Amino acid sequence: ERLAVPSRRASLDEVIAQHRIEAKPLPSLPLVFDINLQEGSGLEQNLEGYFRLCVEAEPMLVTLSNFAVWSRNGKTNGSAKVIPAVPLGHACGNMRPRVFFFDDNIETEGFESSPGICNLRDVTTGSFVDFGVGCNGFRSDSVAGHTVVHSSSKYRNVLVKVNILDAMEDKNYFTKIVERFSEPGEKILVYMDINSSILCADSVSDRGASSVLLSTLFEFFELRPRGKFEFKWEDRPALEIGKAISLKQIVKKIAKDAPDYYNHFYDLNNCLRFFAEVSKHGDVYWTSTGERMAATDLKAAHGKYLEATASLSKQGITKSWFHLFNHLQARGHSLVLNSFGIDAYAVVRETLPETDVSQLAVNYAMWEPRDVKKFEQSFA
Repeated sequence: ERLAVPSRRASLDEVIAQHRIEAKPLPSLPLVFDINLQEGSGLEQNLEGYFRLCVEAEPMLVTLSNFAVWSRNGKTNGSAKVIPAVPLGHACGNMRPRVFFFDDNIETEGFESSPGICNLRDVTTGSFVDFGVGCNGFRSDSVAGHTVVHSSSKYRNVLVKVNILDAMEDKNYFTKIVERFSEPGEKILVYMDINSSILCADSVSDRGASSVLLSTLFEFFELRPRGKFEFKWEDRPALEIGKAISLKQIVKKIAKDAPDYYNHFYDLNNCLRFFAEVSKHGDVYWTSTGERMAATDLKAAHGKYLEATASLSKQGITKSWFHLFNHLQARGHSLVLNSFGIDAYAVVRETLPETDVSQLAVNYAMWEPRDVKKFEQSFA
């Protein structure tokens, strides 16, 4: 049943004024508002207002998070995408919210200092909310083929580590998760990542569908070494390996502080050579099934999922995204695209008229010049 929503959607500046949010239009792009969530006391002052703005958004809001701040602080949760955490007993008027965050980069250790993309903040205090298993009522579930969900008994939050393979295979993928982890009568607020979550490409790292698929497969291929050994790959520094580790983690470790090397690693022939080399030191298993894998299995899996990309939209967007959007819109729920990249506009343009979508940029003055240039060019 569709929830009651105001018949007139207030303009973004009216809502910002109503909730006393520190945000102002960008001089160069007056339709985009610069919101302070990462400088000084901005997070504490604006967090609940930002949550209210998001939960009232209809049909959709875009939040462009600050990649520069996240990167400068070691890509840890505490400087990542700000996600409002709503305590179970927090008064939200007559509304009972349920807040979902879908992102392929969620790391489930869940501390503020942990590597990850989820800056989960209590709307009443601004404090970071640990979301590892056993912390603040969070538990873990596995859904679909390769997806991990953390949900809490103390907060109205559900964190979903998206798998693009699952998102491509089932058009009801996102909708099923929302329905399973929410209750009738709740107001659903979804924060949705874009790159490698609903879009089988990544403009931030300049990677296409094949590269994204290989990176995803490497996350689920685990090397179980026969003993401790030193691994040397090309001209990269040697790495000591002594316990089970995903192929993706090995690649990240050997790439270390060379993002360009990492982003251009995922070529099929290169990955097959890499697979053959690590296999000299142990066996490789598909973690979700426990099957032992060979290089031919990697090639077959890559081919299978690459064929599935034929069902994607012209821009490479999964059907499951459009199904979720229609499902939420028909029921009066709210959706926020939360991304570091300009791919937000590829998604917006394929989903609904751009003029219907309000846009926020997080601490725009702190963005890297190259990100500013790309962002402003997207409006040209």
